[in-house]
Amino acid sequence: MTFCIGLVDLRVPSPHSKQGRFDAVAAWRAQRRRVWLTRCRITLTTDEGEDQPGIVARLQSVLATHRRGAETAELDIVCHGMAFGYSGPHVPGPVSDAYGISGLGYALQLGTGLGSPTLHHWAPVQNVFRRVRLYACGERSPTLDRAYLNNVAREQFCRRLAELLNAEVVSSAATCVYSVRPDPTPDPSIAVDGWDGSAPVMVFQPSGGRRTLPRGDRLGR
Repeated sequence: MTFCIGLVDLRVPSPHSKQGRFDAVAAWRAQRRRVWLTRCRITLTTDEGEDQPGIVARLQSVLATHRRGAETAELDIVCHGMAFGYSGPHVPGPVSDAYGISGLGYALQLGTGLGSPTLHHWAPVQNVFRRVRLYACGERSPTLDRAYLNNVAREQFCRRLAELLNAEVVSSAATCVYSVRPDPTPDPSIAVDGWDGSAPVMVFQPSGGRRTLPRGDRLGR
């Protein structure tokens, strides 16, 4: 048996997408305790004000309360992926590009943000999850293309997360696609349709290796 937890940032759906109008985002935030992620037994939600220690503490509480015996635990994270520039030592060997960015990183728009500078806050759930799926757009997303150019900051982030958690991390450079039902019938819900198919889905392993999932597996199962 597998105990799958969903973790959804309430800024999905995006107000800029066809399905994600501002009213849809408002509905999600108003119903934050009742949002659920398809195929997960329990779904937690977060918003822009929650820091990473708070998110991790809630995950630990759910695991302690609802995990049955020796069930394998998995985590599905649904949020936006984003690029950020910086001038500092967060990532070894920072890159530069034509736009003057001195360093480049990839982060998840999860609460106050999960990226290289905040990754250490997830150490308390090391050895807990077998697999973590990042349903977040990668560098082939139109909103990330300008910042990323030919860089692979997302892969570096995934490798570090896999090593920290001692878990497989599933991610793709492609744009993630969601089916959103913002109306409470009975509750606001989201189904992950998977990545758009423009790039392979990769499994990053704790050992530092990686492998490609079959093209038919768009959900990283």
